[in-house]
Amino acid sequence: MHPKRLENPDAKRPKVKDKDHDAMIETAWKAGWWARQTGKGKVFCYPPDEGDPILVANTPSDVRSIRNHRSLFARRGLKV
Repeated sequence: MHPKRLENPDAKRPKVKDKDHDAMIETAWKAGWWARQTGKGKVFCYPPDEGDPILVANTPSDVRSIRNHRSLFARRGLKV
């Protein structure tokens, strides 16, 4: 589990408008990742090993974004 999750056990995960991206963030959250929302519609998902974050947009503009994000999470060892 990410250290920020251990510090904030009552923290709630950020939500995004796109249902597919929201499901990915929810899966990562349940797996112990830390996620924080910044500015307008961007969510940074941090893996438990404190590696580089994955940026997920609130409203993706590219058709391939779902596939690309799944690939990024898979490279970090999370099947979404």
